[in-house]
Amino acid sequence: MNDLSLGKLERVEVREAWGHEARDFTPWLADNLDLLADGLGVELELEATEVQVGPYRADIVARNRFDDSVVLIENQLETANLQHLGQILAYMAGIDAHIVVWIATGFNQAHRSAIRWLNEHTVDPFAFFAVKVRTVRIGDSRLAPVFDVVERPNEWERTLQSARSRGGVSELGKFRREFWMHFADRIPEAPGLRPGHAGSNVWIPVEGAGLRIVQFLAHDRVGMYVVGKQGELSTDVAPRIDPFVAPIKNALDDNDTFYERVPDYRCAIEQRGDTNDRTNWDQMVDWLDDRRRRYEKIISAAPLQTS
Repeated sequence: MNDLSLGKLERVEVREAWGHEARDFTPWLADNLDLLADGLGVELELEATEVQVGPYRADIVARNRFDDSVVLIENQLETANLQHLGQILAYMAGIDAHIVVWIATGFNQAHRSAIRWLNEHTVDPFAFFAVKVRTVRIGDSRLAPVFDVVERPNEWERTLQSARSRGGVSELGKFRREFWMHFADRIPEAPGLRPGHAGSNVWIPVEGAGLRIVQFLAHDRVGMYVVGKQGELSTDVAPRIDPFVAPIKNALDDNDTFYERVPDYRCAIEQRGDTNDRTNWDQMVDWLDDRRRRYEKIISAAPLQTS
């Protein structure tokens, strides 16, 4: 008989792994989103951490690589509480998130019922997840994180599989892909676009400035704004963007809608219109390309910016 010696899996207090939620857990999770993504069934790409939304900060903002939609991740190294749920809904509106991931060390029935209610009373593409985090080890081994998804949308896996069987892009993604293909056909030299792009945003680095111009597509408007490098805190990038606010505003047309900050992006501009109406596309593409050139000209003309 084979004498197989097996170790015993032991649960360890999460604070032994991460002493502080904001200083330890959030940066670690931002660097290890693939561990969380495996349980969700969503490929995640980090956008930023500690994102300012009104008087509060959202822990992590990521992108769903499947359709480029915004994913909000809110962390608690303690049992979930309803105060955080209220903040999550405010963050969701502030950053236009479609997927919300609430991470805590435990969820009582009231919290789980709230997430379940949100999933049952919202429609695609909105999705809410409750994820329990714990840490374990065997003997003297290193601590290992475990993410248990305790609440998710009904039929979530089936929806993902169905979308992938249709060619890997959702209906929303198909619409976005067709718009950006039209953009590329009309402006062949347009930067930032890659073949088959099906996201809501196109990211355009400005050489030497450490900044990016973001062109976006929504159902009722197109527009753009300026951000820093990927994962950079808004408080760090703001001093580098602020000198461009007035020059960019002065370079725009009188009928352009300009926002200095909305809420965490800067130098935002938009043109409203039904993007589902393809007769608007030529004019919207020309507007986006023209305004992008104006932004680039002003930012590129400045001396090298350093953080």
